[in-house]
Amino acid sequence: MTNLNELCPICTEGHLTEQAGGNEVSYKGETRNIALHFSVCDSCGMEQGNAAQTLKNKREMLEFKRTIDGLLSGEEIREIRTHFGITQFDLAKVLGGGPVAFSKYEKGDVSQSASMDKLIRVCRKFPEAFDWLTKQAGVEYNKSKFLNIVSRPLELRNYFSPAKIQNNYSIEAKQNVLPNCANGNKNTEQAIQAA
Repeated sequence: MTNLNELCPICTEGHLTEQAGGNEVSYKGETRNIALHFSVCDSCGMEQGNAAQTLKNKREMLEFKRTIDGLLSGEEIREIRTHFGITQFDLAKVLGGGPVAFSKYEKGDVSQSASMDKLIRVCRKFPEAFDWLTKQAGVEYNKSKFLNIVSRPLELRNYFSPAKIQNNYSIEAKQNVLPNCANGNKNTEQAIQAA
């Protein structure tokens, strides 16, 4: 509990104390208890939420929905973007979604579509696809980070944060996308040149 030192707008006598409680919510048949942020007046006892608390509650609910829908979290999107050394604005130029889309995805204000989520995963899984897309969009980014990713054998490039992100792609999918890297012994640059 945090004393906000704000006067209660309802009774105008008491002060508000911030609290967090559990709120049981359901989405697509899944029920979870997520945090609910609000304030309580020490005089009249009224519970209320200010703009910041309402935003926290919205973000908590959106993160719950992303989890159920199997979408990347805002933190995972941020990690992928920073790993490639590209700004939110430039990534939006490359992948679409509008100039502030990635800011909203990363903060948890908006959930990315399933198709955008797949495109981000493809870029993470196959950095050469990301490089090609940036060239098509005319966007420059930190190539040294890209070359660090591409120089690793394919089986070692599964994801940037393996402890946090589960590999959802099979060896068969890798073989279909890059036939010359099927055994994982060649690096991707060699496979693309051989194709």
